[in-house]
Amino acid sequence: MPHPTFSLIIPVYRAAARLPRCLDSVVAQTRPDWECLLVDDGSPDASPALCDAYARRDARFRVWHKANAGAAAARNAALAEARGEWVTFVDADDYLSPRFLEAAATVHADVVLGQSRKCHADGSTSPYVTLHAGLHTTPESYRLFVQTHLHTSLLRVPWGKLIRRERLAHITFPVGQPVGEDTLFMCRLLAQCHSIGVSPASVYYWQENEVSLTLKYHLPPQAAATYMQHIMQAYEGLHVHSPAFERLIFDFFFALSRMHSLAALRTWLGHEAVRHWQRRIYGRLPFSWLHPEAHTHAHVALCLLRLQHLKMRLAAALRRGH
Repeated sequence: MPHPTFSLIIPVYRAAARLPRCLDSVVAQTRPDWECLLVDDGSPDASPALCDAYARRDARFRVWHKANAGAAAARNAALAEARGEWVTFVDADDYLSPRFLEAAATVHADVVLGQSRKCHADGSTSPYVTLHAGLHTTPESYRLFVQTHLHTSLLRVPWGKLIRRERLAHITFPVGQPVGEDTLFMCRLLAQCHSIGVSPASVYYWQENEVSLTLKYHLPPQAAATYMQHIMQAYEGLHVHSPAFERLIFDFFFALSRMHSLAALRTWLGHEAVRHWQRRIYGRLPFSWLHPEAHTHAHVALCLLRLQHLKMRLAAALRRGH
């Protein structure tokens, strides 16, 4: 197809069990004018063969096989090849309702959001993100919508939406940031857009992930603070004020950081971005207690214990999806 209307981008890695369900949902779209860009990210299972099989049966599937470099690099490779007017990102474990493309294309905006449902291990689904139909095209209504929803997963993930390809001309996924890359990408994207709409008839089915990021990743405090800083800088480019988003990002990266020693804690709290956002979100901390000579070892140990307890509570809340 020389000029597809839609480009679906799917990075593939260890997805053999659910990939056929995903690709069948693409084939079942009521709009036929799509291309699907499959990027095999060096997957060691049967996923590469499945991608090739679908491409042989339907020329609208295009496949690239690459050495493993992560989802961000895979998506960037596909973005460089996309030809559609609209781009949508799909995870290989997920799938689309048959009218996902057709319904979304009737909403005239830079970004069109669909509804989302969560897929559970027993095969059932439940509402994940439900939105009322609407169109936000004025600067004030667009800013208000972003400000209101930025702290939810709705605007922090690339899947479940159509994006005008022209808005992606100068944006790529951040390679080298293993945590928070989707949120960073979305903040940069939203800063380039001027309108957003909601399609009530487009449904994205998200496969529930049993492994929490707070369990999968464990970052040194310097890295956690730096990754947080990248997101907060992009957030400031949106010119909105969302205390809920600020608190979510700060607490998330604190929960991911390694706080096994007083030195590690000093590194975290000594980072310029951490100190700035800590003051903005929670107010000032008595940093003087970080000096070993300022207080007894017992007091320092108590402070560390309280911080570790807070970290455990945050990690538990994030695992529950709060």
